[in-house]
Amino acid sequence: MVTTGTERIFSVIILMFFGSYLCNAQRLRHIKDFHQDDLKNINTAESYQCVGVYFTDKHYNITQTLRNTTNRILKFRRDGYIESNIIASNNQGYTGVIYSKKGQLKIDLIGGTSDNSKVVRTYHLRIEGHQLHLIEDSAFARELIYYIYELKKKQ
Repeated sequence: MVTTGTERIFSVIILMFFGSYLCNAQRLRHIKDFHQDDLKNINTAESYQCVGVYFTDKHYNITQTLRNTTNRILKFRRDGYIESNIIASNNQGYTGVIYSKKGQLKIDLIGGTSDNSKVVRTYHLRIEGHQLHLIEDSAFARELIYYIYELKKKQ
């Protein structure tokens, strides 16, 4: 006879297995909102390197500088998908997608959480010259994470 404790452990194991499978199989559903014009100010031949991480409000006013201890790189593909050296990819090998919605550029990136699960995070994208400014899209947080990426020239 199976006890309640054994049933709970079995249920947790099943959820962990299938939850992990579902996260790895995540689809970047906003690829359908990608248009070639979304890349008109982005260099698809080169990569962008993260040069700053901050807490900010929704108007890009920096409230705190965070340590940037990673060597985050984003590479934009002509088909709207994004590749990265830090972010875990989905089962198709992509880590993100660029798209426009209601006239605003956005990026969805697969990221990790503190419990090692994967989630898709959405960022508003602002382009200034050779810099990309990504601010997380959240209706609930007062302080948002803000990344600045610069075009990384081949050496």
